[in-house]
Amino acid sequence: MRVILQPFSDLRLGDVLHTALLGGYGTFHTFQAAIAFVKQSGVRQLYEPLQQFIQQEGHMVRLVVGVDQQVTSQDGLSLLLEAVGAKGQIWINHTEGSIPVTFHPKIYLFEGIDSALLIIGSGNLTSGGLFTNDEASSVQTLDPQNGEDIHLLNEVKAAIDRWCDQSQDNVRRLDEEVLQQLVIGDYIRSEATARSEAQSEGEERAAQRRKIQGDEQYPRRVKFGRGFERRRPPYKSALRFPLELDDMGEDIDSMSPLVQILTRANWFGITVLEGDLPQKNSSPEIRIGKAIRDIEPGFWGWRTLFEHDKRRDQYTRIMRIQFQNQIIEAYLKDFPAKKPDGTKSSADFRLGSVSPIVRNLHQEDDMIILMVSDDEAFDYIAHIVYKTDAATYDILADGLIQHTRSKSSVTGTYKKYKYMRRI
Repeated sequence: MRVILQPFSDLRLGDVLHTALLGGYGTFHTFQAAIAFVKQSGVRQLYEPLQQFIQQEGHMVRLVVGVDQQVTSQDGLSLLLEAVGAKGQIWINHTEGSIPVTFHPKIYLFEGIDSALLIIGSGNLTSGGLFTNDEASSVQTLDPQNGEDIHLLNEVKAAIDRWCDQSQDNVRRLDEEVLQQLVIGDYIRSEATARSEAQSEGEERAAQRRKIQGDEQYPRRVKFGRGFERRRPPYKSALRFPLELDDMGEDIDSMSPLVQILTRANWFGITVLEGDLPQKNSSPEIRIGKAIRDIEPGFWGWRTLFEHDKRRDQYTRIMRIQFQNQIIEAYLKDFPAKKPDGTKSSADFRLGSVSPIVRNLHQEDDMIILMVSDDEAFDYIAHIVYKTDAATYDILADGLIQHTRSKSSVTGTYKKYKYMRRI
């Protein structure tokens, strides 16, 4: 038996699962697991190995997943369904009653004719659980000919059988219809919605803490550092979300120069609302929003490149943007939910001092593109894609995510955004 202690061990749970699915620990025909929580970040790490495993003749995959506390996401389950395909089975186990119950196991079991591999620990099917969290897992090779190993193997298999027993009223086999029912019933949410709601709730709590700053009744939040160095997940999935422009192959050559450039760049796109358009006596700012910021904080250099004004509790980053033939001295600013005097503030994240960009906007839903610059002379390169430029706009708008907390008071239109990352 081996014990994996993340982040200290050379191997992590995700490494072991990845290797086992690809046959690195022996020839297995069955993979079963009971997992408390599943997110897209974890499924992406095992997507290709799962597909390769189940597509082999005589192979079987059966997974049972919990949906308690809204931790498992719609994105994760949807991608997991896609990964295992029609041959695989995914079951949902959720218990409701007078006694609170959480489906919380983390068991991964591989079976072959000559051996089995059993992993029991704390890691969920998330990027953190597989690679970057502090986790512990025992990894044990079992011999189907050994009496004690047979007993343990049968005990684990019997538990998984019971967790997947569809005769019980707390078990459902997952398909697209059940997935939508889980969303409608508010058992699971999209990850974008979860981030947005968590951000809003976090701001409210932070505002309460700051209500009487310095008072012993409301002490400052305890601050923690980064701790031990974490290694990023090593497996680069061939998947791209939500749209992979360079999958278009030779068609790229016939597309606009901007689209061709963006296939090789890290970029962010956001549509504008009525309030972002040029207005008299109005500050030239583009409202991005904290929830959108937090989906890819590294894109903005959030916190690491920002100066903190403790008196106002504002964070500001001064930066340079190339737009058309000029360099704009701009800023990114994060505003708190409340001012130091307790009055309400904007609780927003904005791109400001960008008059040249704002002046060139024409209408609601025009799209601003920010591309990370490789030139040290400026930080970002900005472009405007007008809604009337259908050929370019439609390609870049494919996969935009609606931000439900940012809505035009004039037309009812929602702001939409998208990140694209190139590694």
